[in-house]
Amino acid sequence: ALSFVLVGVGALACLLAAYGFGKMFGPLADAPPATGALLLFCGFVIAVPCVRLGYAAVRNRELEPYRGTPLLQRTLACAVVYALLWAAKGILPADATAEMWQWIFLGPLFLGAGTVAALASLDLDPGSALAHYSLYAMFTALLRWLAGLPPL
Repeated sequence: ALSFVLVGVGALACLLAAYGFGKMFGPLADAPPATGALLLFCGFVIAVPCVRLGYAAVRNRELEPYRGTPLLQRTLACAVVYALLWAAKGILPADATAEMWQWIFLGPLFLGAGTVAALASLDLDPGSALAHYSLYAMFTALLRWLAGLPPL
């Protein structure tokens, strides 16, 4: 339980660091390269509690829940995939994601990959897996907004 509290504190520290970097440097284009690395690191640190809390919220109550080491391994595997998806989004050119209509084509790719990650690692139902990844997407949008970047 203490390690989970420490991860939560780390996630909160990442949110505060993103806010601080956003206030110090403004948009990411004007910031030093370390800011991009910070956002990637924070994307992973935030993924761990999002995956764990999301699993507790949307798991199938009729099945025996994962506990201990199996839950930790599945949480870390899903968190790595979520962070890689966020890094892939960060690699996209700004003009490819500037307009909302472009997300009609890009969104299903990211949502599908995140849903498959939750399905494979946590044995969730498809709708629950989509909701699970959506929680992470909302937190990373918050992280980007705090850093002074557009949420998408």
